[in-house]
Amino acid sequence: MWLFGVVALGALFLLKKRDRLSKHFTLEQLTASQTAKERRIPNDPNPAQIENLRSLATHTLDPLFSLIGPFQLTSGFRSVQLNQAVGGIANSKHLLGKAVDLRSTRYPPAEIVLLIQQTGIPYDELIAYSGHVHLAVNGSGYSGSGRSGGRSF
Repeated sequence: MWLFGVVALGALFLLKKRDRLSKHFTLEQLTASQTAKERRIPNDPNPAQIENLRSLATHTLDPLFSLIGPFQLTSGFRSVQLNQAVGGIANSKHLLGKAVDLRSTRYPPAEIVLLIQQTGIPYDELIAYSGHVHLAVNGSGYSGSGRSGGRSF
């Protein structure tokens, strides 16, 4: 599938799902959804959402990959229809391409949160749940000092 994307100068180009958004992540990885696949729900980001995903991958996910090694993205970008299908909140940053849920086989969620906080990897929301970490950014100029929450383990 081809998607449209924009470059810094505003030129339009075609972007394939398997094209890299960053050193370690593809558009396909950041839009993959078993629910969307099973229910045939379109989950294609627009150019602005693709740029948000690129920024998230480059500034937050790549540094995290370098820190903890490979991890699984359990949720990334969500279309409105997909977000409703998975019970996401109406103002979820997943809708903007500014949030992911992830898990690691090497580190429990609480430890990933602590590592992110200690190393200054940029985030706006950072929440450890029992099976995954929710990580969101606010866009440009990530502070790395966003809110953390969830349960302590």
